[in-house]
Amino acid sequence: MASLRPDQVDDAIRSGRIGKVYLFDGPDAFLKTRAIERITEKLVPPDAKDFNFDRFDGNSCSGAQIVNSINSLPFLGDRRVVIVSSADELSAADSRFVGEALKDLPDSTCLLMTWEGKANLREEIPAQASSVGAVVTCWTPFPNQLPAWLMNEARVRGKPISPDAASALCDACADLQQIVNEYDKLSLFVGKKARIEMSDLREHGLPDEEGDYKGLEEAIWNRDLGGALRQGHLLSDSGLAAQSIYPVFERVFRMLIVAQHMRDDRRAGIDDIYAALGIRGKTQQVNLARAMTVYKPTEARDAFERVAKADYELKTGILSGPIGVSLLALEVCGKRGGGTAPGASGFRN
Repeated sequence: MASLRPDQVDDAIRSGRIGKVYLFDGPDAFLKTRAIERITEKLVPPDAKDFNFDRFDGNSCSGAQIVNSINSLPFLGDRRVVIVSSADELSAADSRFVGEALKDLPDSTCLLMTWEGKANLREEIPAQASSVGAVVTCWTPFPNQLPAWLMNEARVRGKPISPDAASALCDACADLQQIVNEYDKLSLFVGKKARIEMSDLREHGLPDEEGDYKGLEEAIWNRDLGGALRQGHLLSDSGLAAQSIYPVFERVFRMLIVAQHMRDDRRAGIDDIYAALGIRGKTQQVNLARAMTVYKPTEARDAFERVAKADYELKTGILSGPIGVSLLALEVCGKRGGGTAPGASGFRN
């Protein structure tokens, strides 16, 4: 099988042609979780989970535990499902041990693994997974692809949605999880109706958009002025005080200053910087590496000082909270200093 898209996994589930190994990589955690849950529900009835289902975490389990589980035969059932989350966190020795075991995996086993970021097919587990099973890369659909994605999801869930309703619902939601949550609410709202229509959305009402700290932090890391302004505005509108929003800016620029100092003054490599700052997640690592190219060191230091100034202006009443948040986002994300071109790491090998 080698490589599949998430919708092709849905086709395999519907047809009952579910393979032995699936490694889910890519950035979208929702798509990974959704596929794993559907495969598990298809292969292992609830009353058989005690016998034919195991779950492991690559941060805490050993390769021997995984191999013992995947080599066990199902009891009172046809298939056995083994889930290994964060398989990329296994040690090199454990990865080799598991990878070797995949070559002789029983047909009755279905091994489902998650991998943060894009898997390197030259590594042991991804290489063997693509050989005996499939690597499923879970990319979040682009905004113009979301309505089609929702319409396909709706067909899988048994309640179709019209194109105009799908488009309106996707525009009103922040991510795939919220889209599905709102779709489920609409399905209950329309009851026995064959399809969700635009009139149902008007009657039920569209969801109110909410800001989140993670979205704001992501925007700051990537110097996304529009995103930072939008998330800051939404957080303020939800009733959060500016003094609870400013620490997001402070944390980003504190870490960025330390990372740039280690790179420029101590000649540290990127892996050493990740280790020193305790950054293990691939998404966080990508965000930090990108921030080190789109912010000059002087800009990072100025931004850190600007956070302190914003806090002073808030406490002395010079500016109100919402205005202060917007001005802070504008000042720290809006100016381009022409640092290293995006994509250039600036690190020495």
